[in-house]
Amino acid sequence: MNTLFASLLLFVSSGVIETELWQNRVDQKVWVNGNRARWLRFVRKSGVNNHLYGEHISLVTDTAGRKILGFVKLDGEQPRTLPTRAEAKHASDIFLQKIAPDLLPEREILWIKPHDERLRINDVDGNQQERIVRGMKVKAIDHGTGLYFWTVVDGLQNVYIFEREIKWITFPGKRATEQWLHDDWIAKHGGLPQQQKTEKEPLFYEGRKTAYDENPDQTLRGDRSYRPSS
Repeated sequence: MNTLFASLLLFVSSGVIETELWQNRVDQKVWVNGNRARWLRFVRKSGVNNHLYGEHISLVTDTAGRKILGFVKLDGEQPRTLPTRAEAKHASDIFLQKIAPDLLPEREILWIKPHDERLRINDVDGNQQERIVRGMKVKAIDHGTGLYFWTVVDGLQNVYIFEREIKWITFPGKRATEQWLHDDWIAKHGGLPQQQKTEKEPLFYEGRKTAYDENPDQTLRGDRSYRPSS
């Protein structure tokens, strides 16, 4: 079985990606920490809130799909209550055991505290309204690599954000790793690719050609004009 397909199947089987509700819109080759990776973004089949800053499920994996580098699920149905710090840590532990067990042996949890994300949701009249999605962020460092990782857990103790192998520049104090899961960053670096899927296409299946396959030497990074030499 295709390893990327297997990674997606894991999220489908756990109920994170409901195939009757979500379809793949973006499947692109990108750069993460100087390495090639794959960025996928799923949007609602209904077409509702599919804009930038709208509802989406996004994944970043290595090119083979063997390692999930990041995951986010933002929708308007997430609870507005917060888990306790103990509940957030417990949910984070369970998630990491399934998705990234290699991060646990040399993990040091740095802090656990509330974290907000913002969505723009269309109301019944089609006007965009801002909605805050609140969770509890569990930030840690992997002493084996010196890189950071974290999860964000909602009030139902579901992990809806996961990122790993994050490089941090101490001075002036900012993140160095690309942010393909975050719409603020995407908006500053060219916006979403114009690659809309139709409802007749399957969400994913082994062997389907994508823009990733047909343009293997066109790898996106923050500067969309950049093209690697190899």
